Amino acid sequence: MFENYIIKFDTNQIISNSYQKQDNGTYNLIEKNPKNLHKLWKEIRKFRFDKDIVVIKDVWHFVYETNEDIGFSILSFLDNFLTPDTKRIFLICLQGFGVLIIFLYYLYSKEWYQFFPLAMIISGALGNVIDRIMRGYVVDFVMWIFKFIPHRLFNPWPIFNLADVYTVIGAIALFIMIMIFDSSEKNK
Repeated sequence: MFENYIIKFDTNQIISNSYQKQDNGTYNLIEKNPKNLHKLWKEIRKFRFDKDIVVIKDVWHFVYETNEDIGFSILSFLDNFLTPDTKRIFLICLQGFGVLIIFLYYLYSKEWYQFFPLAMIISGALGNVIDRIMRGYVVDFVMWIFKFIPHRLFNPWPIFNLADVYTVIGAIALFIMIMIFDSSEKNK
């Protein structure tokens, strides 16, 4: 199972002798032992911006991508109307306002089941806001490739980061919990 956990490196790159080089220029990091996942993390920390790290071949890659837009680039049309600095300030204000609204809803929500999903949404949104304030863009690094999806539909899947994961999982969990608890209250 863990034979697929590999990282591709340039053959000239120096790698610790603890990895076994294969014929195709890749190195086994996990070596069939899930306890060695920390080795994968050590290699990710050495991540070079011009190289991709292949975690599972043709499925999961780590790449470095700067994202100056928001939400599948739905506001990319603003490039025609705003300067890059103005667009950056607008996106920071938009995200900050969204975080504020969700936080206020979080504070005044009396429903106990909404706290954890809302906390996830807030933390994910804050992570992206902080990234945008500090760097001027959001760093996305996780890329998934789904061979079974037609190429015209998100293949590869849009590159994302952990803040996006928190936001999406929090939103899905909030939706599910509202559907479950609101429908159970209506049935009473």
